Amino acid sequence: MAYRGRGGRGQPSSASLSRVIPGSLHTFRTCAHNICMVSDFFYPNMGGVESHIYQLSQCLIERGHKVIIVTHAYGNRKGIRYLTNGLKVYYLPLKVMYNQSTATTLFHSLPLLRYIFVRERVTIIHSHSSFSAMAHDALFHAKTMGLQTVFTDHSLFGFADVSSVLTNKLLTVSLCDTNHIICVSYTSKENTVLRAALNPEIVSVIPNAVDPTDFTPDPFRRHDSIITIVVVSRLVYRKDCWADRSPLHEAAAQGRLLALKTLIAQGVNVNLVTINRVSSLHEACLGGHVACAKALLENGAHVNGVTVHGATPLFNACCSGSAACVNVLLEFGAKAQLEVHLASPIHEAVKRGNRECMEILLANNVNIDQEVPHLGTPLYAACTYQRLDCVKKLLELGANVNHGQWLDTPLHAAAKQNSVEIIHLLIDYGANLKCKNAQGQSALDLAAPKSSVEQALLLREGPPALSQLCRLCVRKCLGRNCHKTIHKLYLPDPLEKFLLYQ
Repeated sequence: MAYRGRGGRGQPSSASLSRVIPGSLHTFRTCAHNICMVSDFFYPNMGGVESHIYQLSQCLIERGHKVIIVTHAYGNRKGIRYLTNGLKVYYLPLKVMYNQSTATTLFHSLPLLRYIFVRERVTIIHSHSSFSAMAHDALFHAKTMGLQTVFTDHSLFGFADVSSVLTNKLLTVSLCDTNHIICVSYTSKENTVLRAALNPEIVSVIPNAVDPTDFTPDPFRRHDSIITIVVVSRLVYRKDCWADRSPLHEAAAQGRLLALKTLIAQGVNVNLVTINRVSSLHEACLGGHVACAKALLENGAHVNGVTVHGATPLFNACCSGSAACVNVLLEFGAKAQLEVHLASPIHEAVKRGNRECMEILLANNVNIDQEVPHLGTPLYAACTYQRLDCVKKLLELGANVNHGQWLDTPLHAAAKQNSVEIIHLLIDYGANLKCKNAQGQSALDLAAPKSSVEQALLLREGPPALSQLCRLCVRKCLGRNCHKTIHKLYLPDPLEKFLLYQ
């Protein structure tokens, strides 16, 4: 995606609005500005954005600028109010949609905002917080009036959940012609530049500051017998799953068993989850930390907890390839066979080539031919990701060689991936070369002309040998568990090995 604020081939666009550079917005030494701060978040609501706007406004007033604040009404606080140093605050009668943020309809706020901008002779619009609908509206309307705009982003946002996707898309449109953007940290700058597809040159970093003189304690109220602990942290339950991870999550993710046991002994809830429903057990299994996972389970962790993305601890264990974690979870009652709408552990194990995890799940009665919509059967997934060891084992354990993803067979997947060895293996186990997918194509149709895959399929296109037909017939008669029942036939070793593909 191209950066905003530049024309074709990296050259400044002649039609783009001017970028704010040092000196383009006159400082208080040369010209006093009429500045309008806009955000859904302001007093009497409490928070970091609210405090930032108030403190910044007071500093700008002290430097000779006129500052007003525009926010939505809070309960009975409507109309115009005045704060310290004559700071004028407009509380507009706009309906709150969610979490103190108004609805982003763009047009409902136009008459009010335009009237205020004209009445107060505003020269600079300073919007705050990408989660504020009023901030986005003000940026839109300011540009229609030819006003200079500044935006400050105070938070980190994700990229995957619905809320983040919608907010990021709105932010991309809002900031495409904003004169300058301010972030509170370099991490925040990187996050905002990626989310809004911005040119990094128009984004500045101005960290939040604390005036320590405001927190000087009264020495006469000091008591040597009392220990006072001060905690500086964020008190908002948001910012994707990483912002609300507890110390227990961190200990589990990093495999710090002693720290984890200490936290549990102190009474920390082992089933505490993030906003995305990620538990400490999820973290321990994802890192393959079996000792931490066992400690959590012994203290009552939910073994079948599901995240918002449908992942269970067992799924995470298969993702990490930790057979030990898989065994521990199954010992504590983890469900090996899950509903279709949840993330499938066996498919994840196969995708990543974790054969041992796959075998453990199959030994616990997981359906070897379970089909999920986006991955097909485990055998189809193994062929798609070219996991030869998993393909061999699945076929040995009786996987249906012609069952894939809807009408696509594992042979189709192998042909798409140009995997000759897997193609020979599938045909040895009775793959039907004439099966056609939804587009009416066989595996041979999918092979590149004159490729090794095409040659392999053409060589095997004729009728199979009689011994091969007999082997397939015997295995079909014995059913899916033929690898177990063949030994009960008491056949000569060479014949038994032939039937078992050994």
